[in-house]
Amino acid sequence: MRLIFMRHADCKGIKEGVINGWRDYPLTAKGRKEPYTAAKDIQMLLGTVKLDKVYTSYLSRTYDTACIFADALNYKGKIVRDLRLNERHYGMFQGMKRVDAKAFPEYNTLSEKKLDLENKLVPENELRRCATLNEYSEKLNLPIKKLEDIIPRSESILDVEKRLNEFLDEILVPENEKKTILIVTHANPIKLISKRLQNLTYKKMSELRFATCALKIYDLRLDKENGYEVLTEYNINKDMEG
Repeated sequence: MRLIFMRHADCKGIKEGVINGWRDYPLTAKGRKEPYTAAKDIQMLLGTVKLDKVYTSYLSRTYDTACIFADALNYKGKIVRDLRLNERHYGMFQGMKRVDAKAFPEYNTLSEKKLDLENKLVPENELRRCATLNEYSEKLNLPIKKLEDIIPRSESILDVEKRLNEFLDEILVPENEKKTILIVTHANPIKLISKRLQNLTYKKMSELRFATCALKIYDLRLDKENGYEVLTEYNINKDMEG
Protein backbone atom coordinates (compact mmCIF):
# COMPACT_ATOMS: atom_id res chain seq x y z
CA MET A 1 0.00 0.00 0.00
CA ARG A 2 1.25 3.45 -0.87
CA LEU A 3 -0.07 6.56 0.86
CA ILE A 4 0.83 9.92 -0.65
CA PHE A 5 0.15 12.89 1.62
CA MET A 6 0.35 16.31 0.04
CA ARG A 7 -0.02 19.80 1.45
CA HIS A 8 -2.15 22.12 -0.68
CA ALA A 9 -0.54 24.64 -3.03
CA ASP A 10 0.01 28.33 -2.31
CA CYS A 11 -3.23 30.18 -1.63
CA LYS A 12 -4.39 33.74 -1.03
CA GLY A 13 -4.53 33.26 2.76
CA ILE A 14 -0.84 32.29 2.91
CA LYS A 15 0.10 35.24 0.71
CA GLU A 16 -1.78 37.60 3.04
CA GLY A 17 -0.19 36.08 6.16
CA VAL A 18 -3.49 35.10 7.75
CA ILE A 19 -4.57 32.01 9.70
CA ASN A 20 -6.57 29.98 7.20
CA GLY A 21 -8.18 27.24 9.29
CA TRP A 22 -11.62 26.33 7.93
CA ARG A 23 -11.88 29.52 5.88
CA ASP A 24 -11.73 29.05 2.14
CA TYR A 25 -9.03 30.81 0.12
CA PRO A 26 -8.39 30.30 -3.61
CA LEU A 27 -5.04 29.24 -5.04
CA THR A 28 -2.71 31.98 -6.21
CA ALA A 29 -1.17 32.01 -9.71
CA LYS A 30 1.93 30.46 -8.13
CA GLY A 31 -0.27 27.86 -6.44
CA ARG A 32 -1.81 26.74 -9.72
CA LYS A 33 1.66 25.94 -11.08
CA GLU A 34 3.03 24.13 -8.02
CA PRO A 35 1.05 20.86 -8.44
CA TYR A 36 2.48 20.38 -11.95
CA THR A 37 5.99 20.70 -10.55
CA ALA A 38 5.12 18.28 -7.72
CA ALA A 39 3.82 15.75 -10.27
CA LYS A 40 7.12 15.90 -12.16
CA ASP A 41 9.08 15.58 -8.91
CA ILE A 42 7.25 12.49 -7.70
CA GLN A 43 7.66 10.76 -11.06
CA MET A 44 11.38 11.56 -11.07
CA LEU A 45 11.62 9.93 -7.64
CA LEU A 46 9.30 6.95 -8.07
CA GLY A 47 8.77 6.53 -11.81
CA THR A 48 5.22 6.18 -13.12
CA VAL A 49 2.64 6.80 -10.38
CA LYS A 50 -0.82 5.32 -10.88
CA LEU A 51 -3.36 6.66 -8.42
CA ASP A 52 -6.26 4.45 -7.33
CA LYS A 53 -8.06 6.81 -4.94
CA VAL A 54 -7.87 10.52 -4.15
CA TYR A 55 -9.14 12.32 -1.01
CA THR A 56 -9.10 15.98 -0.02
CA SER A 57 -10.52 18.21 2.68
CA TYR A 58 -13.63 20.30 2.02
CA LEU A 59 -11.54 23.40 1.40
CA SER A 60 -11.02 24.44 -2.21
CA ARG A 61 -7.29 24.93 -1.79
CA THR A 62 -6.87 21.17 -1.30
CA TYR A 63 -9.48 20.12 -3.85
CA ASP A 64 -8.07 22.37 -6.59
CA THR A 65 -4.52 21.23 -5.79
CA ALA A 66 -5.63 17.59 -6.08
CA CYS A 67 -7.42 18.22 -9.39
CA ILE A 68 -4.28 19.69 -10.98
CA PHE A 69 -1.87 17.14 -9.49
CA ALA A 70 -4.05 14.11 -10.25
CA ASP A 71 -4.71 15.29 -13.80
CA ALA A 72 -0.95 15.62 -14.35
CA LEU A 73 -0.67 11.96 -13.29
CA ASN A 74 -3.52 10.97 -15.67
CA TYR A 75 -5.92 10.06 -12.88
CA LYS A 76 -9.50 9.96 -14.21
CA GLY A 77 -11.35 8.75 -11.12
CA LYS A 78 -13.40 10.52 -8.48
CA ILE A 79 -11.92 12.96 -5.98
CA VAL A 80 -13.60 12.48 -2.60
CA ARG A 81 -13.89 15.31 -0.07
CA ASP A 82 -13.79 14.44 3.63
CA LEU A 83 -14.40 16.93 6.43
CA ARG A 84 -11.99 15.05 8.69
CA LEU A 85 -9.11 16.18 6.46
CA ASN A 86 -9.83 19.87 7.10
CA GLU A 87 -7.23 22.06 8.74
CA ARG A 88 -7.55 22.76 12.46
CA HIS A 89 -10.49 25.07 13.28
CA TYR A 90 -8.82 28.11 14.86
CA GLY A 91 -12.02 29.69 16.21
CA MET A 92 -11.81 33.47 16.55
CA PHE A 93 -8.30 33.47 15.08
CA GLN A 94 -9.37 32.36 11.61
CA GLY A 95 -8.78 35.14 9.12
CA MET A 96 -6.57 37.02 11.59
CA LYS A 97 -3.01 37.97 10.71
CA ARG A 98 -0.58 35.53 12.31
CA VAL A 99 1.51 38.34 13.75
CA ASP A 100 -1.58 39.75 15.48
CA ALA A 101 -2.74 36.36 16.80
CA LYS A 102 0.56 35.78 18.58
CA ALA A 103 -0.28 38.66 20.91
CA PHE A 104 -3.10 36.56 22.45
CA PRO A 105 -2.09 34.13 25.21
CA GLU A 106 -4.93 31.82 24.13
CA TYR A 107 -3.41 31.27 20.67
CA ASN A 108 -1.25 28.18 20.15
CA THR A 109 -0.10 26.14 17.19
CA LEU A 110 1.58 22.81 16.48
CA SER A 111 4.86 24.63 15.86
CA GLU A 112 5.43 25.85 19.40
CA LYS A 113 7.91 24.41 21.89
CA LYS A 114 5.28 24.30 24.62
CA LEU A 115 2.33 22.34 23.28
CA ASP A 116 -1.09 22.82 24.83
CA LEU A 117 -2.81 19.80 23.35
CA GLU A 118 -6.22 20.41 24.93
CA ASN A 119 -6.52 24.14 24.17
CA LYS A 120 -9.63 24.54 21.99
CA LEU A 121 -8.86 28.23 21.39
CA VAL A 122 -11.45 30.99 21.67
CA PRO A 123 -14.59 30.00 19.68
CA GLU A 124 -15.96 32.00 16.76
CA ASN A 125 -18.36 34.77 17.70
CA GLU A 126 -22.00 34.40 16.63
CA LEU A 127 -21.62 36.54 13.50
CA ARG A 128 -18.72 34.49 12.22
CA ARG A 129 -20.42 31.26 13.32
CA CYS A 130 -23.44 32.07 11.12
CA ALA A 131 -21.16 32.73 8.16
CA THR A 132 -19.32 29.42 8.70
CA LEU A 133 -22.57 27.43 8.96
CA ASN A 134 -23.93 29.04 5.80
CA GLU A 135 -20.72 28.28 3.93
CA TYR A 136 -20.67 24.61 4.98
CA SER A 137 -24.38 24.21 4.41
CA GLU A 138 -23.62 24.86 0.75
CA LYS A 139 -20.49 22.71 0.71
CA LEU A 140 -22.17 19.71 2.36
CA ASN A 141 -25.64 20.29 0.91
CA LEU A 142 -27.15 20.00 4.39
CA PRO A 143 -29.53 22.28 6.31
CA ILE A 144 -27.86 24.51 8.91
CA LYS A 145 -29.73 22.82 11.79
CA LYS A 146 -27.93 19.55 11.04
CA LEU A 147 -24.52 21.20 11.09
CA GLU A 148 -24.48 22.45 14.69
CA ASP A 149 -22.96 19.19 15.95
CA ILE A 150 -20.81 18.63 12.85
CA ILE A 151 -19.04 21.96 12.41
CA PRO A 152 -16.91 22.90 15.44
CA ARG A 153 -16.61 26.42 16.84
CA SER A 154 -12.90 25.81 17.47
CA GLU A 155 -10.64 22.78 17.94
CA SER A 156 -7.80 21.59 20.12
CA ILE A 157 -4.87 19.66 18.71
CA LEU A 158 -6.32 16.49 20.23
CA ASP A 159 -9.67 17.13 18.47
CA VAL A 160 -7.91 17.24 15.11
CA GLU A 161 -5.87 14.14 15.91
CA LYS A 162 -9.01 12.19 16.81
CA ARG A 163 -10.79 12.86 13.51
CA LEU A 164 -7.65 12.14 11.49
CA ASN A 165 -7.16 8.81 13.23
CA GLU A 166 -10.77 7.91 12.41
CA PHE A 167 -10.05 8.66 8.75
CA LEU A 168 -6.83 6.63 8.75
CA ASP A 169 -8.56 3.67 10.37
CA GLU A 170 -10.93 3.56 7.39
CA ILE A 171 -8.06 3.78 4.90
CA LEU A 172 -5.70 1.25 6.48
CA VAL A 173 -7.80 -1.78 5.58
CA PRO A 174 -7.00 -4.98 3.62
CA GLU A 175 -9.00 -3.93 0.55
CA ASN A 176 -6.49 -1.10 0.04
CA GLU A 177 -3.45 -3.37 0.37
CA LYS A 178 -2.35 -2.88 -3.25
CA LYS A 179 -3.71 0.62 -3.72
CA THR A 180 -1.93 3.93 -4.20
CA ILE A 181 -3.93 6.60 -2.39
CA LEU A 182 -3.41 10.36 -2.63
CA ILE A 183 -4.55 12.50 0.31
CA VAL A 184 -4.31 16.26 -0.20
CA THR A 185 -4.72 18.09 3.08
CA HIS A 186 -3.09 20.76 5.27
CA ALA A 187 0.08 21.22 7.32
CA ASN A 188 -1.36 20.31 10.73
CA PRO A 189 -3.09 17.12 9.54
CA ILE A 190 0.10 15.94 7.84
CA LYS A 191 2.04 16.55 11.07
CA LEU A 192 -0.46 14.49 13.06
CA ILE A 193 -0.58 11.71 10.45
CA SER A 194 3.25 11.59 10.46
CA LYS A 195 3.15 11.31 14.25
CA ARG A 196 0.97 8.23 14.03
CA LEU A 197 2.70 6.47 11.15
CA GLN A 198 6.21 7.16 12.46
CA ASN A 199 5.42 6.87 16.20
CA LEU A 200 6.68 10.40 16.84
CA THR A 201 6.31 12.28 20.10
CA TYR A 202 4.22 15.44 20.07
CA LYS A 203 7.41 17.46 20.52
CA LYS A 204 9.12 15.83 17.55
CA MET A 205 5.97 16.23 15.47
CA SER A 206 5.85 19.94 16.32
CA GLU A 207 9.25 20.40 14.68
CA LEU A 208 8.04 19.20 11.26
CA ARG A 209 7.60 21.80 8.54
CA PHE A 210 5.88 21.37 5.19
CA ALA A 211 6.15 23.72 2.22
CA THR A 212 3.20 24.19 -0.10
CA CYS A 213 2.80 21.09 -2.30
CA ALA A 214 5.25 19.16 -0.09
CA LEU A 215 4.83 15.39 -0.43
CA LYS A 216 5.21 12.76 2.27
CA ILE A 217 4.99 9.23 0.93
CA TYR A 218 4.69 5.97 2.84
CA ASP A 219 4.89 2.44 1.51
CA LEU A 220 3.16 0.18 4.04
CA ARG A 221 2.48 -3.48 4.60
CA LEU A 222 -0.90 -4.13 6.15
CA ASP A 223 -1.04 -6.75 8.87
CA LYS A 224 -4.23 -8.15 10.41
CA GLU A 225 -2.59 -8.59 13.81
CA ASN A 226 -0.43 -5.47 14.08
CA GLY A 227 -2.33 -3.15 11.74
CA TYR A 228 0.47 -1.89 9.50
CA GLU A 229 4.21 -1.61 9.09
CA VAL A 230 5.94 1.32 7.38
CA LEU A 231 8.37 -0.15 4.86
CA THR A 232 9.68 2.99 3.18
CA GLU A 233 9.25 6.73 3.65
CA TYR A 234 9.95 9.39 1.02
CA ASN A 235 9.91 13.18 1.34
CA ILE A 236 9.68 15.88 -1.33
CA ASN A 237 9.78 19.11 0.62
CA LYS A 238 11.89 21.56 -1.37
CA ASP A 239 11.67 24.73 0.69
CA MET A 240 11.61 23.28 4.22
CA GLU A 241 13.22 20.43 6.08
CA GLY A 242 11.21 18.04 8.25
